[in-house]
Amino acid sequence: MESLIAAVRAQDEAARFLAWPGDFELDRGDHGEEVHLASGAALEGFAGDGAGGTYFFCGEGGEERPVLYADSEGGAALIAVGLPELLRLLLVAPWWRDCQEFTAEESREPAAEYLDDRP
Repeated sequence: MESLIAAVRAQDEAARFLAWPGDFELDRGDHGEEVHLASGAALEGFAGDGAGGTYFFCGEGGEERPVLYADSEGGAALIAVGLPELLRLLLVAPWWRDCQEFTAEESREPAAEYLDDRP
C-alpha cells in the first residue's frame, strides 16, 4: 500500500492546495532548533510551514503515529493522531494555528473568509 505522503507528493494539485492555504510543505522536515519529547520517544520531521514550524511524527511506526507541531518560537503541541487526521485539519481549518488565541465567535470570521475564498 502506497503511503499517504507519497500519494500527496505524486499529485501536484493536492500538494499545491496543502501548500496554500494549508501552509504545509512536504519538502521541509528539518527544524532550526532541537526538539525532543520528555518521554525520550523518537521524533521524525516530515513537513514544515512558511513560518519555520515543523511537523513531526512521534515514536516508532508509520503515518498513523501522533503528529507534533513545533513552531519557530519554541512552542509545540500534539495536533493530530496520524497523518490522515492532520490532512483533514489542514483542509478544513488551515487557520488552525490561530485557533489557540480565538474564542469560538472569533473563529467564525476566518472560517467564513476561507469558505468565501474556497467554497
